[in-house]
Amino acid sequence: RQMCIRDRFKITDSGYAEFEDVRVRGRISSSVFEYDKISAVGGKLIIGNSSVLAQDVSSTDTIISVEDSVFNVGEVLRIKDGVNEEYMLVTDTSNAPTYQVTRYLNGASDLTWNKGTAIVSTGIGTSGSQTGFIMLDAVSTYSPFIDVAYRNSEDYDDFSTKVRLGNLEGITDPDYGNLSGFGLYSDNVFLK
Repeated sequence: RQMCIRDRFKITDSGYAEFEDVRVRGRISSSVFEYDKISAVGGKLIIGNSSVLAQDVSSTDTIISVEDSVFNVGEVLRIKDGVNEEYMLVTDTSNAPTYQVTRYLNGASDLTWNKGTAIVSTGIGTSGSQTGFIMLDAVSTYSPFIDVAYRNSEDYDDFSTKVRLGNLEGITDPDYGNLSGFGLYSDNVFLK
């Protein structure tokens, strides 16, 4: 049996569903294997601890709730929609997945965020416990490249590129100066 209303959507008894347009404000979870498929991300892809907001965040909130208990004290979080961008510092995790945060690290102000908006960690900035993130970038100046970044402090923009694969322009090394061309950059490289 198949349900179809004016060819706008289709749902079959076998579990197949097809829709013309879908807007999801929450999470979609799946296990997927696709062969010979093209996928695209418009912008940068950041790999790090991440979740989605479990409820709306007003411009004055210093407590955020997310779907997963993944963040730690000292993590610098990045949240962005099509226009706005904000960095937050996690200051208390005792009620995770509800977190106490310091907002507007990047000088933004009066921002509100809707439930379902993705939020990603750019690493822990606490001295002695630093971590980082991986970024695939094909839209910024000097792109394309893949960076492994390491956070130096809790300042939102204080991280160092420890490894770059791709366009090396934009990296200044104390020993080699301004790099250019395509290649691999790191303090330690072992090739065999």
